[in-house]
Amino acid sequence: MTQDIGWTLEATEDYVAYASVWIAFGMSLISLPWYSLQVHRKQCGWEVVYVAILETINYILIIVWGNNATFSWDLNVRGEVINAQFLRYAEWLITCPVLLIALSNLTGLKDDYNWRTMKLMSADQGTIICGASAAMTTGGSKIILFTVAVIYGLITFYTALEVYIEAFANVPPVAKKTVSTMTYMFFASWGCFPLFFLMGPEGFGHVNGSWSTILHSGADLFSKNLWGIYAWYLRIQVREYHRKKWFEEQERIKKGEQEFNVPKERRPELNVEEVGNLVSGNNESDDEQEVDPFYADYRRQRRRNRGKSLSDPDPPARGKGQPQPEPTFLTSPVPMVPVNTMAQAAPTSSLTPASPQHQLGSKPQGYMDPNSGGMNMMGGASPFQT
Repeated sequence: MTQDIGWTLEATEDYVAYASVWIAFGMSLISLPWYSLQVHRKQCGWEVVYVAILETINYILIIVWGNNATFSWDLNVRGEVINAQFLRYAEWLITCPVLLIALSNLTGLKDDYNWRTMKLMSADQGTIICGASAAMTTGGSKIILFTVAVIYGLITFYTALEVYIEAFANVPPVAKKTVSTMTYMFFASWGCFPLFFLMGPEGFGHVNGSWSTILHSGADLFSKNLWGIYAWYLRIQVREYHRKKWFEEQERIKKGEQEFNVPKERRPELNVEEVGNLVSGNNESDDEQEVDPFYADYRRQRRRNRGKSLSDPDPPARGKGQPQPEPTFLTSPVPMVPVNTMAQAAPTSSLTPASPQHQLGSKPQGYMDPNSGGMNMMGGASPFQT
């Protein structure tokens, strides 16, 4: 009866694989405008928008063309036909390094990237290139290339762990749990891909192409979409904490007190104790600090007011966007005497007009206030002119 209606296990796997691709496509498409809005508000980095765009395009190509597209290659290697999913590796090559750029600047407070950024990107590119090459070969070449890819991958993981430990040691206490969760998500999802390689058609063939698509789509949701949401949430937490501290510091300064003493950034070594703190999400050393080390970057950006502080901008300085009050002139109980009259009494005074254009009733017209000892310049004729 099953054969009469054409319902087979293989067809079921194809339907599930197709559904998983649609789910991943929907998540990427929905997140794209939302991420764009957050970037416009300076609440997350450009990296997540870039990845969301490419993920959406990737799944559109898979949905429309499937395995018949020109980017799905059937290679004849020594008489053995290998189906190489070129689109998958190409998408990894242009999205994974960008995610690692975001990883190297989790809080978004740094103005530039450091040597760890370059190390992460270089190692990840080596992993993807060697892995893609291994998928297109057979025999000993496949084993060698896969081994080299794993070595590159271990370098990527080691450097990423250094970044997570350093970020965990420096972020505010409210954000430590988020960094810990992002660490779990990163290593769990990224660590699945080499296992899927070995299980799938590229490796030992324990699962077919449909199940390989299902597994990779699920891992993509965690490694890219969900991780990107946590990256946005982390920056929100850091921003709100720093804003609160900023206003507290301004109140202290108004009272004549010193500003916060910001500690130097911590550079912890990668050891069992630091990994344990990262995994547990607790760090008791922060209880003794008024602010976290990253507050120095936030304070500097607020003072520069360059719009990179992930916060509402400071009020514009006087004369740059604020309406100026109308000029007011203080009145005196003693009538103000025109300068020309004083000049007749004291022709040697330095306040005597130097040319006829300064006669009474011309512009500009000066008046001496006997009470203040100064001269008030007003245009037009004197209101005290007789």
